[in-house]
Amino acid sequence: MPPLSPVLDAVTVAGGNQDAPDHVFAAATRLRIPLEYLAELFTAGDTDVVAGVLMKLTALRSYMRERVLGEPGDEAALKAVGLTPRDGEDLHRLLAVAKYTDRYVVPAAHKEDAAALTTMENRCPVESSDSGGRRVPLGMPTLRRDNPAGGRS
Repeated sequence: MPPLSPVLDAVTVAGGNQDAPDHVFAAATRLRIPLEYLAELFTAGDTDVVAGVLMKLTALRSYMRERVLGEPGDEAALKAVGLTPRDGEDLHRLLAVAKYTDRYVVPAAHKEDAAALTTMENRCPVESSDSGGRRVPLGMPTLRRDNPAGGRS
C-alpha cells in the first residue's frame, strides 16, 4: 500500500483539500514514480489499471486510518472507487495484516516424494548412490597463461 503522507502533502502543495476524494485521487496519480513506469512493470502499459489500483489503495488507506483512530470512516471515498466497507476491511486484512499462509502459497511436497527428499539432503548431486560415498572428481579445466600475470616473462 502506498504511504498516505506523500499523497496528502502533494494535495496540500497543490492547494487542494485533503478531505476531498477527487483532490486526493488526482495527487495519487502524480507520485514520484510515474504511472507509465508502473504500468510497464505490472500491466503491459495500461496506465488506467494502475491509476485505478492506486486510487483504491489510497481510499483504503484513508478509510482504515480513520477506523483505527476510532472514527466511523468516510465511506464516500470507498464508494468512489467501487469498494464497500466490507471489501475495504477484507482488503486491509489481506494486504496489511494477513498471515503468512494467506499471503503466500507454499507448495508442499507430494507424499510419495517425501522419502526421496530426505535422502537427497545428505548427498552431493555429483555423487551417485552406487559410488559408496566416494567423491566423483569433476574434470575442471585449468587456465594456463603463456605469460605470467603482469605481462613479465
